[in-house]
Formats: sequence, structure tokens, C-alpha cells
Amino acid sequence: MSFPEFINTPDTQLFLSINSNHSEFFDAFFTLYTSMLTWIPFYAIILYLVFKKYNQHGFWVLLALVLTVVITDQASGLIKDLVERFRPSHEPSLLGKVHLPMGPGGEFGFVSSHAANTLGFTVLVGKLTKNRNLLLVLLFWALLTAFSRIYVGVHYPMDVLAGALLGGIIGWAMYKLLMFIDAHYQRKKIFYAGAWKDLEVQPAVMSMFFIVLTLLMVANPVSKYFIQP
Repeated sequence: MSFPEFINTPDTQLFLSINSNHSEFFDAFFTLYTSMLTWIPFYAIILYLVFKKYNQHGFWVLLALVLTVVITDQASGLIKDLVERFRPSHEPSLLGKVHLPMGPGGEFGFVSSHAANTLGFTVLVGKLTKNRNLLLVLLFWALLTAFSRIYVGVHYPMDVLAGALLGGIIGWAMYKLLMFIDAHYQRKKIFYAGAWKDLEVQPAVMSMFFIVLTLLMVANPVSKYFIQP
């Protein structure tokens, strides 16, 4: 599918402006940052907070989080196949112009699964916790993840913007589903009582800073293992 020129032209220009400003250090940094495996400790902290708040009922929140990620991933993949917009790394007119520290990725890129996954996760956790500090950390994580996909050359800005919108809608819908279940099938309003303002969020906040700091420190030494020649 060909995007309208009034969208595609500025989208491509903005992409090239971001992607062309690169360095060896940030190549390594964003190669590590954009990997979902990097964030396993961060997910673990979030799950710890979930079960600390809800005890055995945390299973339902965990299920909602897993479903959010699965649905955003599958929906974004379906849209990629329907729209068939080439990633910039596969766009013939940009051949030789795109910096690709991680390689070209799959053929189609609209919409970004990374952006959809992280925004869906952020919206659901943010709505459940109603904790400003945790929400700010999650938003920073999600937005920098979206930016990283442009930096490594596998998505246009419009890809990540649309992916974020898709993820946000799915995350919000999953929250509403939990509220519906809570209102109609639970004796106690478990999730309505889900404002985690009484919980200490320092573990989650410190986890984010620790992981980012670690990435900053190790990015250059390990770059040879992640950056393609």
C-alpha cells in the first residue's frame, strides 16, 4: 500500500533526520535498549508490585498484561500484512541511505509492534496503579523504545505513532474489561481498589535507572557482539 504523499514525504524526511544522526556509542546503546530481553528485570519488578497489591488476585492482572501484549503483537502483525508498507530498511528509494545497526528486520513496518506492546502495557499498568511516579517511568520507557525503532532504521515515525495509538487503545480496553469483571463477577471491588498509591514504587523506579545506567556502561564494550559489520 502506498501512503499518501503528504504523509509519506514528511514522515520520510523526519525519519532520515533522526536515523542519520548516529554514533558508535548510541548504535550499541539502542541495539541493547530496543531488545525486549533487556527489560525482563523491569517486568519482574512490575509483577512483584502486582502480586504485592492483589495477592492471589494478581493472576487476573498478570493474565490481562499477557493478553495485552499478545493482542497488540498479533494486531500489529495483521496490520503490517494488510497495509504492506515497506520498512525504511526495505524501501527501494532509500537504498543505501538508512543506517541499520541491527539489520533490516522484516519486510513491512506499519505499525510498530514494539510501540504497540509497550504503550499497551503502560496504559494498562498506569490505569490500574494510578501512581504518577510509576506512570512517568513507564512512559519514558515506552517513548524511548518507540524512538529506538526509528534510530535503528526499522520504522518510520508514523509507524511508531500508529503503533502507540493501537497499543494505548488495547491497553485501555483491557483495563475496562477488568473493571467489567470486577463489577459483575467479584464480591469485592478488587481492581477498583487498585490505586497503588500506598505502595512503595522505588523498586520499579530504581530498576529503570539501574538498567539504563547499566546499558550506558556496557554499550561500547559489548557493541562488537551486537553491531553488524
